[in-house]
Amino acid sequence: MHLFITGEIGAGKSTIVNSILQKVHCPVYGFTTKRGSITPLGSDVFMYPASGGEGRAIAVCRSHKEFSADLDALNEFGMSLLAGIPDGALVLMDELGFLEGKATAFCKQVLKTLDRNVTVLGAIKPLPDPFLDSVRAHPHVRLVKVTPQTRNAARSLAEGLFFGQAGAAQNSFGSAIK
Repeated sequence: MHLFITGEIGAGKSTIVNSILQKVHCPVYGFTTKRGSITPLGSDVFMYPASGGEGRAIAVCRSHKEFSADLDALNEFGMSLLAGIPDGALVLMDELGFLEGKATAFCKQVLKTLDRNVTVLGAIKPLPDPFLDSVRAHPHVRLVKVTPQTRNAARSLAEGLFFGQAGAAQNSFGSAIK
């Protein structure tokens, strides 16, 4: 099973993902994205290896609704972070949004990862987009919706699903709780 947390900006998606990650002690593969400092030109969006290390700018945010994606960075760096992952591993995808939709090779690699014998934990924006729709519709993906008002209940549900409670099939990380 793969678990994705979905909700609007500021709802608590990454907070819930990080809450789960704090309770596992195993190598984590994949990526996380973060906004950089705000400048007069906007702010860069960086992708970092989930295990830590140097990131790479994948987009520039000029306003709340105006982004410019670096498709080469997504296709090259993003794909490298999803390559060479061993079977049974925990893969972080925080977060998937509209920027990735035109990075065809990266999108294909994400979908291939969902078909593998790994456990994916991620955050996904609730936007209508063919790529995001295909991730949400994947047969092994479970979604937990979060709003600022449901943050605590969503965290409990997500942790229960991830660690094998609430009727979900227990994954190999259920015994890795700190």
